[in-house]
Amino acid sequence: MFNFWGNTELKTRFELPFNWSRRYLSFLLENSDRIYSVYGSLPNTATGRPIPHSIDVDGDRLSTNSLDKIVSELKAQDIDFNLVMNMSCTGNIHTTSEGRKGLEKQVKDAYQMGVTQVTVANYTLARRISRIEPNIGLIMSVILNITNPEQVLYTLKQDFNFKGFVVGKGINRNLPELGNLVSMSKKANLDAIVIANDFCPSANCPERISDHNNSCAHKHLPFPKEELGEQTYIPPSIYCRLMTLKQPSHFLKAPIINPNDLHFYESIGVELFKLSDRVMPDDLLIGICDAYFSGNYDGNLFDLFSYTSMLNKGRTSKRKLTKEEMKAIIDHGYESILENRKHFVMTPYADAKALAEGLFIRPFVRGECKGDCYDERFSPMGCKHCNTYFDRFVSYDKNEADAVRHNIRLLIETGG
Repeated sequence: MFNFWGNTELKTRFELPFNWSRRYLSFLLENSDRIYSVYGSLPNTATGRPIPHSIDVDGDRLSTNSLDKIVSELKAQDIDFNLVMNMSCTGNIHTTSEGRKGLEKQVKDAYQMGVTQVTVANYTLARRISRIEPNIGLIMSVILNITNPEQVLYTLKQDFNFKGFVVGKGINRNLPELGNLVSMSKKANLDAIVIANDFCPSANCPERISDHNNSCAHKHLPFPKEELGEQTYIPPSIYCRLMTLKQPSHFLKAPIINPNDLHFYESIGVELFKLSDRVMPDDLLIGICDAYFSGNYDGNLFDLFSYTSMLNKGRTSKRKLTKEEMKAIIDHGYESILENRKHFVMTPYADAKALAEGLFIRPFVRGECKGDCYDERFSPMGCKHCNTYFDRFVSYDKNEADAVRHNIRLLIETGG
């Protein structure tokens, strides 16, 4: 059933992030034949995210006017725009009369300008959107971790326009189960979208759906800082990074998909892939798209994920920060942590093509991964597949890792 060697021309299409850049928009329009949809959100809204571009289309301020122009250009090339409203927690913003009016206006405005897909991570929000505009198709977010037919059937029985879902990332490492889920979804006329490069150092992390995603949602909800003061926000992924530095094999345990392995997923019926991340700058995003479009990439695998990428800031040297420097970073808020990102990120090196040719994916294709990973203290008889391949195919600067480990610990001690 599976061809372990050689890639055929890929037939899959992609859901791609939008970073509000005119140059990147041009790239999307030029590659419309490979694109299923483009996803994004308006900044400075409860569902928004930080973005690398502060000014956008024709100098227009980022607004619904900007979105209207973008949707029109994409529609002209038969590309749908997927409006992201996938905060895992909405607080109480939609339970007040004012909040309900705001949501109604947002949904109606979006539909009027041609938005026919909305991604949500909240069933109550899905129901409200369908009551406001029944013709909008709801895409259930990867945050909901839908990985089995029972969850799909439950969602099909709900009273909203369920169009599709982004498959929970943990099942990326079990291709037989993933194939069954995709097959079942096609029978129900649902789009099953597999996310390829959203790095998470644990395939089935129990913290992601709660602390991580809720913390992120709360960070972007309206917040009365005049009354309560500035938020001290330490990204929950900082703790994941520390774990990864303690046990570097987690860099390969992440449920990411090597571009050179996409043909295995095609073989089980996957037709739609999602790529991230909408906080990335143009050059990096375009390079990531090209790697996955071709299914033939011989660069560093870890340049394809925001978790391990320097976001095109170059291989700048890292150093151990002092307590005073760390306090100054934290005192200037979350944006300051992002600006000093290089001191908290380690990028290993793995030749993506060599890793694929070494058949790292083999046990996942066969459905042999049970998640019983080797751990010296807790699971000494566990599987060593990822550890073995990490030792063979991945390298990293140990001095750099030591500096990043120091900085992350200091960040947690100072502000966490």
